[in-house]
Amino acid sequence: MAAAGDSPACCGLVKELVERARPCVLRPRCFFVAWNGVLTIAYSGFPPSLARLKSELSAEIDALPPEKPGSLWPKTTLAAVKDNRRLSPKQLTALGKICREATEAMSRCSQGNIQVVVDRLSVVFYACRCLERTLFKANCKLAGMLDDSEPTQESKEFTRQVVDEVNTPDYWFHASKDGHRESHYRGNAMGLTLVHELGHFSSPTQQYWHQLPGKGASCLWGAAVQLWHKPDAASRHVACGINPTQLRAMWPVA
Repeated sequence: MAAAGDSPACCGLVKELVERARPCVLRPRCFFVAWNGVLTIAYSGFPPSLARLKSELSAEIDALPPEKPGSLWPKTTLAAVKDNRRLSPKQLTALGKICREATEAMSRCSQGNIQVVVDRLSVVFYACRCLERTLFKANCKLAGMLDDSEPTQESKEFTRQVVDEVNTPDYWFHASKDGHRESHYRGNAMGLTLVHELGHFSSPTQQYWHQLPGKGASCLWGAAVQLWHKPDAASRHVACGINPTQLRAMWPVA
């Protein structure tokens, strides 16, 4: 079952805080293989508007648990390793090369200026972590003029450290760890999250996916056929971070 609306019973203070935030932009940094073999797009960091919103949510909602490392950097999860499979060192090396080539191709395609315009956020009560099944969704339009500021220095540095970890000698240990397989994302799990949907709204966001380099993306999906599960494209999103209940949120997915 899926529904969308503006019910204050679901959103309340969350919706009020979201709608005070200014529209902003996220800048894709790279494709990479995150912990547990999850294929990810990492953005360069949270811009000031979203960083302030995250701080306000944490300050105003006492029930929010402490943030986990996975919530401190913006990402889109593209695919997860299938159940009962594991990346080998050889596969990780090959996939790392493909991710680097896809990142370079994306940069050339856009002259290094691809931006995801975050003009709306959605409060989603989901039935699975990849958001292919949702129970309720409230769309919130951000207010004011677009703020195209660069990410905060703190967020940019944290993201850099996460992404650079792939170059460490023991990274295969993290990339091959158990957990976060297909069933983690597609299995039944209820929770509340705050996201920007990449394919839903008619805004410059729509153009983002069309600008992804066909060759690089094809290589990624070609490598993924036997190893990864790729969620439905309509459920792709950027997790912006909220967990106002005791249920697991989407933001630490990778």
